[in-house]
Formats: sequence, C-alpha cells, structure tokens
Amino acid sequence: MKISLPIQVLFVLSAFLLLVSCSNDDSPIEVTSDFTINSTDNFQIESSHENGWIKEATMYSDLTGLKISEFEYHENGYIKHCKSYSHGGLSTDNHYLNMEVFRDENNLPTQSIYYNPDGSVQAEITYEEGLIKEKKIYKNDQSTICSYVDGRIQVVVSDLEAGQVEMTYNYIDNVKNIKVIKQGDVEFESEISLLSDGGEGISTIDNHARSNRFVKENSSINILNSTFTTSSDWEGFFEPEKIMPIPLIYSESNFFGLLNGYFSHEFDAFRMMVEEFPVFEDDYILSKFNIQSEEVSFNPSIASSEEVKMEMSANLVDFELKYGDEFLRKKIIGKYGFTIAVLRNLPSDPVLRSEIKNLAYKKVGSILGSEDLTTDEDILLSKVFFEYKFFSPVLGINGKVLTSNTDYEIGIDLINNNQEYTIQKIYKAYDLL
Repeated sequence: MKISLPIQVLFVLSAFLLLVSCSNDDSPIEVTSDFTINSTDNFQIESSHENGWIKEATMYSDLTGLKISEFEYHENGYIKHCKSYSHGGLSTDNHYLNMEVFRDENNLPTQSIYYNPDGSVQAEITYEEGLIKEKKIYKNDQSTICSYVDGRIQVVVSDLEAGQVEMTYNYIDNVKNIKVIKQGDVEFESEISLLSDGGEGISTIDNHARSNRFVKENSSINILNSTFTTSSDWEGFFEPEKIMPIPLIYSESNFFGLLNGYFSHEFDAFRMMVEEFPVFEDDYILSKFNIQSEEVSFNPSIASSEEVKMEMSANLVDFELKYGDEFLRKKIIGKYGFTIAVLRNLPSDPVLRSEIKNLAYKKVGSILGSEDLTTDEDILLSKVFFEYKFFSPVLGINGKVLTSNTDYEIGIDLINNNQEYTIQKIYKAYDLL
C-alpha cells in the first residue's frame, strides 16, 4: 500500500509557515557585531579556534553542578570528540562517564565507546566511511561480536555462559542461519526469514534473534492507517525516544525500552542518531512524522503454548539458546522521518543570539518552501554553525543535509516512492503464555 506522503508533509509545512508568519516581521535587522563567545557558570570554554569558534568546552548541570559533557569541535563546527556523563537528575549519585563518541570533519562517526558505572567498557563500535564495521558488546563474562559489510549486519557471534550462538545473514536468499554450538559441536541449526515472521525468538541476554518455535503458525494483519505529524518548532530537551520509534519493545521494558536491545543491530539507526547529537549548546528545531499502516499480530495456538511450557520445564537453558526468552508478538509496518536543525558557536550577546535563532527558524522555513533569507541575513547566519538534517531509513543511516527546498523535495520523493518497512517490533515472554 502506498502512502501519499506529500499530503501529510503539506500539512506540516502549512502549519510551519503559519508559525513563521505569526512570529516574524519585516523589521530591519538591528544587532550588535559582537560575536564573542564567553563562558558561563554551566558552560566553560576551555579553548577556541582561530576563527573564534569553540574548540573545547565543558557543560555542567544547572541543578547539581555535575559535569554533563566534555566536547571538542572541528574547526568547521562538527563534533570531533565528546564525553557524555550519566547523572541521576537532582541526585549526585550514579554520576559516571557513560558514552564517548568520535567523528570526522565530515560529521561521519569513526568510533563510539560505552561504559558501565564502574568504568569498564560496555560496548565498542568502530565505523568505516560512516558505516558500522564492527560492534563488540560485553556483559559480565559474556560477549557479542557483530561484523558488518557496507553497514549491513553479516555475522553475530554471542559467547554466552550456556554456549555459543552464531547468526549469519544471507541477503540474497533473505534468510538468516542460526547455530547453537557447545564445546565446538553444532547442537542445533535452523534457517529463518530475514523478514522476522511472527513467533521469531529473541534473547534479552544479547538482544539478538533466535529461531522460530512457531514457524508453521500464521499471523493476522490489522489495518491501522494512523498518521502523526508535527510542525517545526524549538525543543529544549533531547528525548530520542520521542523523536524516533523505539525498534524493540519487550514484555518487561524499563526506561521506555531504551536499555533493552540498545546495542543490537535493530537499534543501529536509533543509537547513531543519539551519537550524532551528544550535546546541544541551545535549543534545536524539530519536526517529525510517523505513519503506521499495518499491525501484524501473532498468537500461538493453545497446543503450541502447552508444548513450549513442557520444553522449557524440561530444559530451560537449551530452550533459550535455541528460541530465546521472548517471541515476536507484533510488528508495526509504516514509515517515519524527522528533521533536526542545530546551532553551535552562538555569541553570548543576548540580542544577537536571539536574532540568529530567529534567522535559523526562518532558514528552516525557506528550505521547506517559504521565503528565502536576504543576503544580509544569510551572512549573519553564516557567522555561527547551522545545519538542518532530514532522517528516515530510506535517506541513509546518517541522514541527509538540507540546504535548499530542492533537497527537501528530493527527500520527500524518496520516502514516498519507497516501500513501507517494519518500524517497531513488540515481544512477549514465553513465561506469559
């Protein structure tokens, strides 16, 4: 089924243009020319580039005074290196370095490292030309290594306490092969569809697929035709789970499911979005849409459920190596996308800062098809870092930079002319059968 996406986008665009017309006038620009960037109590500039832009800085919490992030920019304003710290809101407990990202001068990721509260490494991800090359996840004495080619997952090897599970992805035949290996011997092997049919298992230990215990049973389809859109507006807090659909939802999820499966390949696009925006100097401009067309549901038969209970009771360890501890209950099919506009190196002068933010908002409107900035306005906006990006699965995992209305329209056409895809998977524990 093809969604007439431009109709939805026109709705967003019209709402945006209304906001622009209500919030801006044609008054001449009267601002100072002081582009100095000064430190504040919670924003400490450590060093600057020759052009006056920030090179290194540290941000602190307004509430606790604890360090939130340390970062370094390339001279062109892109993030070079950032350390992000976890903190417990109003509490000073549980404050630790939890993420470190590295990016090149073209804003492509090169490496990311995640840490546990005790300082040990939780995950390491290496990139090649902006695409994931290898991912290593550590959990106690267990590890999972994911190998990629051209950004696509190829092999997953999980060394677990109970044995080794190896998954190989075959994109020609659209299948994945799953092997359970103990002491060098293959004890179980199966082949399932890459399309993730209803009943497919998943292990919440390594957050990767397992075999389908219910492979011969059918799913049902419910037509949703649900559309959600927002117009472009300023946002003060970065909440990834409210911007992009959470790929995996488990029976017993915590913190909106963000900790469940965060390092699986299902979360790659979500996690890379988080890594691209580890720090914001000020508000950012956000718009988004989410189109849900179908819900594919699966309920195992009573006979199969009873058989599973018996198998789990007989040997739970072997069952979970083969089929995991949860199974695919629902898939949501549709499309989604969002745009983010970011400002960096804003001057400290409050009047000038406010005027530049107004111009950034107007620039977003011009890219969406509204009135262009004047030459003087463009020059003024160029004094700071500004970037507007469009994210959607069909636009590539690193998104698409928008500099003109043509860029935006090309992105919309790509989204509209591509097939729908799974935007969310919802699982159920076998224990709940």
